[in-house]
Amino acid sequence: MHHESTASRHSRREAFITICVWVATALYTVLYAAAFAYRAGPPQLILGVPSWVVWGVFAPWGAASLITMWFAMRVMRDEDLDAEPELTTNV
Repeated sequence: MHHESTASRHSRREAFITICVWVATALYTVLYAAAFAYRAGPPQLILGVPSWVVWGVFAPWGAASLITMWFAMRVMRDEDLDAEPELTTNV
């Protein structure tokens, strides 16, 4: 029988959420760039930067950074590793 510690369960959940945010942001960036970066003609500029870079790179990664900061400050918890009981498996 396998027993999982609370710290292990929380860290697995936190890693899953972090990876999901990263994958969603990367997927959005790649798809947006594929759709808008190779259009004919001069690109629209926002403060001297092509608009597809602003909306396809800066915006999603800025949003991912804000989500990560919120997650780290509000959702993640410190675990007292010294208080965990010694886990054993009976084979």
